[in-house]
Amino acid sequence: MAELESPQLVAARLAAQAALAVAKADLDRINSTRPETIAARQADLNAAKADETLAQETYNRQIELARTGNAPQARVDEVTRNLDTATRKRESAEAALQLATTGASKEERALAAAQVKQAEATLNQRDVDVAEFTIRSPITGQITARVAALGENFSAGAPLFSMIDLQNLWFTFNLREDLLGGLKIGDKFDLTVPALKSQVIPVRVTMINVQGQYAAWRATRATGDFDLRTFEVRALPIQPVDGLRPGMSAIVSWANRGR
Repeated sequence: MAELESPQLVAARLAAQAALAVAKADLDRINSTRPETIAARQADLNAAKADETLAQETYNRQIELARTGNAPQARVDEVTRNLDTATRKRESAEAALQLATTGASKEERALAAAQVKQAEATLNQRDVDVAEFTIRSPITGQITARVAALGENFSAGAPLFSMIDLQNLWFTFNLREDLLGGLKIGDKFDLTVPALKSQVIPVRVTMINVQGQYAAWRATRATGDFDLRTFEVRALPIQPVDGLRPGMSAIVSWANRGR
């Protein structure tokens, strides 16, 4: 029926879309490892292993010379230190390769996934807000009045259109309580509608409800009498009636019904 505009909500939706794209990109980054990084870590490990092998061989030669007294203790201490350093570098290179191959930890993956879900929820809320820009009628009917005009500002809950549901029409009568005469829900009677060439329409009572004190019939005598209440009686056509519209008058021969 109408479309509303809100630049603030549209901008918020775009921001939510961008935030979701960033969260998804971060999740993809955490869940993936670049082949170049793994290759570089493997090369570092190979170099560390080669250095460790060289240090081990140097250490073995110096220990053998030290046994025969041909190597000073200072040299033995130096090669021992070099072997230990090469071993630590090899262990560090192995850990770096393992980290590059495995990728992020479970906690980091869980955090990234949660951020994606949070961004999706925010975007869904913005989508719902923007979808409410389109005003749809809750019924299938006819418009009787249009309050809205192009470019006007409306607050929440303000009426935009008045509509009638031609498939759900009823008749309403106001009766004094002394005229009800035992009328009850489900009773049937006939009425005529002058606008439809006095067509006789059978109806069924669907509601009997007392009206407020303001609708009471006052007693004609000052004493010894009481005020009569007014009741609203609603009657529904038993069969659909072509041409029937809200506001039409209806006539009931109440005297013919013994009331």
